[in-house]
Amino acid sequence: MSTQPKDLRGLAVLLGIGGLVPFIALTWLCLRDASGSSEYQHSLVVYAACITSFVGAVHWGLVLGEANTSRRHVLQLAWSVVPSLAAWGVTTSGEPRTALVRMALLLAACWLTDAVFLRWGAIPAWYFRLRSLLTFVAVASLMLTGLASSG
Repeated sequence: MSTQPKDLRGLAVLLGIGGLVPFIALTWLCLRDASGSSEYQHSLVVYAACITSFVGAVHWGLVLGEANTSRRHVLQLAWSVVPSLAAWGVTTSGEPRTALVRMALLLAACWLTDAVFLRWGAIPAWYFRLRSLLTFVAVASLMLTGLASSG
């Protein structure tokens, strides 16, 4: 699974880091907004839902690129739709503050699931290392905003 050219890995890292900009910027905007407006909070929840959907879709792409089918492939393909469905559920329920914490927990659960798939050899180690960094920053942003928000 580690036949990925290094130049594409570098691009993946660059794009992944770029994907953190909205997490960091929206967290900053939420924390500096003394009015307690939920506009930035809602934007952060929606952006996190998009990223969570992408995290699941990676599994879809990995499985479809495989020549053989095994039980692991079936589980991985089934899992690939769970993050987007769960993220959609988070965006449609509860106040923004609660949704931020729920989205953080969902991203953490996706990371834990990826750790299982890593042990099974279903995802590349370099991708999991990148995901670990990106997930840490995203979860920290969501939790900080959710816990610091006035409601």
